[in-house]
Amino acid sequence: MELRGEDVVELRLNVPMRVVGAVREAGRVDAPYCEVPGAASFEAAGFVVGTPQELNAPVADLADVQYHQPQTLGQILFNWFD
Repeated sequence: MELRGEDVVELRLNVPMRVVGAVREAGRVDAPYCEVPGAASFEAAGFVVGTPQELNAPVADLADVQYHQPQTLGQILFNWFD
């Protein structure tokens, strides 16, 4: 598979939960999630591939993450809060 500049994404893995997501803006915690290239390969390895619709969904009121105030499900799944 050939990758061009617009095809390059940062993969975000939550290995204990076996979830993978992707963003186009590397290093940005609040970057919107996009489609995971090669999603079938991750699924074949037992990962759940988060869709942009799922990972960009707003967060419901969760007491455990109130302090950090994440705005999306993806921010919760791919950031281990200190």
